[in-house]
Amino acid sequence: MHRSAGTAMRLAPQPCPRLARLVGDFAADHDLPAAAAAVVSPGGIEAAAAVGVRRLGGQAPVSLADRWHLGSIGKSVTALMLARLVDRGTLDWTTTVGAALPGLVAETRSSFAGVTLEQLLTHRSGMRANPGFATLMSMLWWPDSTDPGRLRMVRQGLSSKPRTRPGTHFDYSNLGYVVAGAMAEAVTGESWETLVLTEVLGPLGLRETGFGPPGLDAPANQPWGHRRTILGRLRGRRFRPVAPSGRFADNPPALGPAGVLHMSLGDFARYAGVHLAALSGRSTFLRPATAARLYTPPATEENLIGEGHDYACGWVVSTPDTGFGCTSSRWHDGSNTLWYAALTLVPEQGRAFVFAANAFDPAAIGDAFAMHERLGRLFRRWAGALPPTARPEPDRP
Repeated sequence: MHRSAGTAMRLAPQPCPRLARLVGDFAADHDLPAAAAAVVSPGGIEAAAAVGVRRLGGQAPVSLADRWHLGSIGKSVTALMLARLVDRGTLDWTTTVGAALPGLVAETRSSFAGVTLEQLLTHRSGMRANPGFATLMSMLWWPDSTDPGRLRMVRQGLSSKPRTRPGTHFDYSNLGYVVAGAMAEAVTGESWETLVLTEVLGPLGLRETGFGPPGLDAPANQPWGHRRTILGRLRGRRFRPVAPSGRFADNPPALGPAGVLHMSLGDFARYAGVHLAALSGRSTFLRPATAARLYTPPATEENLIGEGHDYACGWVVSTPDTGFGCTSSRWHDGSNTLWYAALTLVPEQGRAFVFAANAFDPAAIGDAFAMHERLGRLFRRWAGALPPTARPEPDRP
């Protein structure tokens, strides 16, 4: 089933001076080299802004056409791809790891044989958070262009002991998303990368989206990610730029299902618009029942990840969302430690908000929920719900 996603989001981002001032203030308060944001409504991209420089030490400013790394927002892309396979009957939310990967389960004598696709996507599988450090380092130091090593990660995940009883607790797991991606690869015979292209990027017309850090083919024409450095901070500069061709410019490709995508601001906004339409019941990209399952957390014995927050398939669900001033929202943020991005759907206001930056310092920013609150205040200032002259408070720990 390849349905059209509609034409509402075909508008290119146009600069909004007011949003640019607010984003510029936010970037200055958080020492970000550059940041970009867009407000999305059913009619298109309502406002957009990009401020700052592509890399510290350079003079080239960022533009509305530049691309930004999405980090773990890529989980929502993987979940959307898998939802399309569910729509066609290729997979089901209740498909188990054992049914999709019987050989690997038998080889590893895995305790995760009965874990379902939905449990993996909602971080209720009990699987460990990440592959082993040695595995990650070996993939970064000695990458194999012909084999991303995904099955190696999957074997490691399936061989581990469950941290919690599957289906009962929220326990964030990048490795769980790698296993979910491997399930799709096994039942279709296609790579996760190909499935993302054919099931999501192609049908949605997201042509300014790619894998890995932006600028691999044209580093001078795209923003660079920035790494936090202790020495740089002592000298008054918190970050140093990292060339996109660098060995540690991104996570290894094997972690793709958990987050190695980048998008232009326009594609990022259009992608947000697709989810806004689906969450509001105005999309033909997914069947209504599939969309409802995608955005709704499952009922479990312990389903909250924090007071008022839960997790659906690739989305945090906040009820209420005090930052964005609404009764309910769906959102996610992400970082590969060199970039930061966030996407929030506010269906009761008929809007979505996307934000991206080419640096990330968790020591200064705090956890995801604190950053989400600050971005909500930025959005509300743009919308006129808060005084436009009030500068965002860093609230640094």
